[in-house]
Amino acid sequence: MVDEISGIQGGSRSTPLAIKKETAQKICKDVLSLDDNIMLVRLFDSIGNALASAERKVFLQQWPASSPSAEANAGPWAVIVGGISKQVEQFFGAAKSVVISYTRMTIMLAPLASHNLYLVLLLRPSANASYILEKVRDVVGP
Repeated sequence: MVDEISGIQGGSRSTPLAIKKETAQKICKDVLSLDDNIMLVRLFDSIGNALASAERKVFLQQWPASSPSAEANAGPWAVIVGGISKQVEQFFGAAKSVVISYTRMTIMLAPLASHNLYLVLLLRPSANASYILEKVRDVVGP
């Protein structure tokens, strides 16, 4: 779980957590290793700064160059989607994940609410997102 990984301190919704780069990278690598259907993992802080990422070589071969605008906007979009999901929390409870399925890829946003972090995963379209989320939560917690 994230709490057991040293290197995470403080933080609030408006102030990002102080997290060591090694800790963020370990989280990404650990999550990537959970399932072959996970192609890419990125960890963002509460204001959308990319803290770390890990990806499979096959992903890099299929998607050799991400668009600069996609790279630049991934963090802010994670924060926006996470914020929208928080707006309905009072009715349905805290969001476990937000999953968007496209023809060629599935995107999963998994808010790590207890740490004000956002974990973004790119999955193969055939992946079982619910099953992967359970495995992710075993590693990183709620």
